[in-house]
Order: sequence, then C-alpha cells, then structure tokens
Amino acid sequence: MYNLQWLKLEIKIFSNRKIQILLKEQDGDTYFRVWIQLLSIAMECNNEGKLVIGKNTPMTIENFSKIMGKSKKKIEKIIKKFQELNMLIVEDGAYKIKNWSKYQSIETSEKYQEQNRIRQQRYREKLKSEKEKSNVTITENNEQEDNTLEESLEKLNIKIGCHILKCGNVKDVDFNDINNNDSAYHLRDILLGKDVEKPEED
Repeated sequence: MYNLQWLKLEIKIFSNRKIQILLKEQDGDTYFRVWIQLLSIAMECNNEGKLVIGKNTPMTIENFSKIMGKSKKKIEKIIKKFQELNMLIVEDGAYKIKNWSKYQSIETSEKYQEQNRIRQQRYREKLKSEKEKSNVTITENNEQEDNTLEESLEKLNIKIGCHILKCGNVKDVDFNDINNNDSAYHLRDILLGKDVEKPEED
C-alpha cells in the first residue's frame, strides 16, 4: 500500500458518458457529489479501491449515510445506480471502485516517495557535515587557546625564574613586581608547596 495524498480526475470528466447519465438523474448533482466522496473515501482507505473500515471491515450504506449526511434510502438508491453503470462493484463482501487505477497513479506516487527519500537523505548528510565542521573548528580553537596559555605561562615562568635568581630564594621574590601577578602568586603557591594568598593591597 502507498500513502496516497491526492485524487486524479480526467479533465473531460463531465464529458464522460456515465457521469452525464448521473447528472441527468433527478438531483443529479447529489449523485455526482456522492461519487466524488466515494473516490475520496477509497483514497483514505488505501486498499486498492475497496471501501472498508480498518483493513477488511466493509463499509455499509449506513456508514455512507452518516458520512455524507444523506438518508439511507437516498444513498442506497445512488449506490444501486453506480452498480448499474458498473462504476461500483462488490468484491469479498465490500464495495469497490471499478477501474481504481484510473483515479490515482502508483507510479507517480512511487516516484514522489523516492524523491522525498533522497531529499531527506541529503538533508541528513548536510547536517552531519556541518556538525563535523563545527567540531573541527572547536578543536582548533581549543588548541590555539591551549598554545596561547602555555606561551603565557612559559613567559611568566621565565620572569619568576629571573626574580628567583636575582633574590636567591623564592620566598624573597616580590611578586608585585611581576606583570600578571595574579598568575604569579598562584605559581608561587605551587613552588612553595602550600597555599599562600596574595597580600591584600593597602
């Protein structure tokens, strides 16, 4: 079965001999409308033209009457006319549209579904590609930030090392003389092996 979303009608439908016969009936417009409704119901049933509820429960005159807002007597008369014109048949106990393939195109539906599948696949591939590019960019940015931090710490270590050599002892280094002294005090704590807070400013 296919998920059919539209109904195919020929352009010259009103020139069709059977349709002309229906329109000549008393209240012919109602006959025509009921026929189009039956075609629409068959599309919704999606069971090769059979008018059923669910998979196999045949729809009845009463069902059609409720759906179309017409009396059972009126619907029964119209259905009988459709059968006389061989537009509607009974198969396996269920009403069925005769020559159902005329009113929809399986080939077109298959083509549409295949095109839709390809579009969805391309969209998923596009999202995957964009995500991979995003991950690469984040990784490169992180590497650049890490390199920048390492360079800054290396320069800071050199400054601290110079002050230690000058003072002879890490405890005697005046870390206020070193630029970026927040990081400098943190490194001093590490060098001393204990928590030493930065002196409060006066």
